[in-house]
Amino acid sequence: MKKLLKSKPVFIILLLLGLLVAFLIGFYLAQYIFVQSYKEENTFNTFSRYEMSRDIAKSLKDGDYKSAKCLADLEASDGFDYVKKCMADKKCALYISKDVQERTPEILDGTTPNFDYLQRKGDIRRCN
Repeated sequence: MKKLLKSKPVFIILLLLGLLVAFLIGFYLAQYIFVQSYKEENTFNTFSRYEMSRDIAKSLKDGDYKSAKCLADLEASDGFDYVKKCMADKKCALYISKDVQERTPEILDGTTPNFDYLQRKGDIRRCN
């Protein structure tokens, strides 16, 4: 075995194989961590959207249109601000700019949104 390792070509091949294995393990591990992180974030976002939609639907079912409108305006206002902030960041905008231009141009052109936008007061956004 020592004689084999002293041979330069065999040593180089073993070294390259070791580096390749280490690279592949790192690549797959990083990919797994990224996918898990994405799933966790996506699940939380989906849960939050469900919770808000459920509350709006319940308010509508109960005939409480004022609460339903408030919840919808809160959600739309948060989304509006988030997308506007994303569009100001070139890296983030790469992913959504085409959709924003086609489906929600009011975010880009500064026109008033077609809902009652609720301004933040500090860290809080409330219905009037």
